[in-house]
Amino acid sequence: MRAHDPALHAALAHVPEPAGGWLVKADGVDEAARRRLLPPGFTPYTFADDPPQAVPEHLAPHQVTALQILLWQGYHLLTALVLAVPGTTATACTLDPSRQSVHALLHGPTGQPFTLIIGATPAGVFHEQIHLADKAAAATIDFARPYEPAATTQLTTADGIQSGFGDPFAAMWASVNARLARQHPADLPTSADLAVRVEDLALSLAGLARPGTRTRKED
Repeated sequence: MRAHDPALHAALAHVPEPAGGWLVKADGVDEAARRRLLPPGFTPYTFADDPPQAVPEHLAPHQVTALQILLWQGYHLLTALVLAVPGTTATACTLDPSRQSVHALLHGPTGQPFTLIIGATPAGVFHEQIHLADKAAAATIDFARPYEPAATTQLTTADGIQSGFGDPFAAMWASVNARLARQHPADLPTSADLAVRVEDLALSLAGLARPGTRTRKED
């Protein structure tokens, strides 16, 4: 859905060649948000219920945890970055001591720096933001909470704040329909191609992940 999100494409139109930026997600509302949408007696799905997943053998246990965070919590952010800056490479990645958060650095093909932060937060706290900038402009997207109207997503630029964007889910299905009718833009990557790019980037970051060091106060 993020690949077709109208707010993201509005930001990319404002900053077509980002020279840097950051991508942040802090999520403590997802399960609670899903619970209110389910019939009585149903329990929200969590990845803890998954059977063991096959992972590359070269990853250490803490790197497997980093990969899970990157793919489960950070997939939207990585999708946006891959669309905004094709050819992004992983530079560094750190997993915090509690194994709940990832802090990473990536670079674009000409050395543009991008910071990626994915963190766990207390229940009821949600923050998902993408900020992109170049020499002439900047754009910041603050995304709506999960399972709430996408129209509350806000795009902030030098021209002011925009909101009321269309539903990314509807935009995605419109794109699927257009592709089936052979009316899709030639330069838009297929879902499979985009997924491979995102997953390769996540795997590269996980392979660089180092465990964070506990402070004396935490010990």
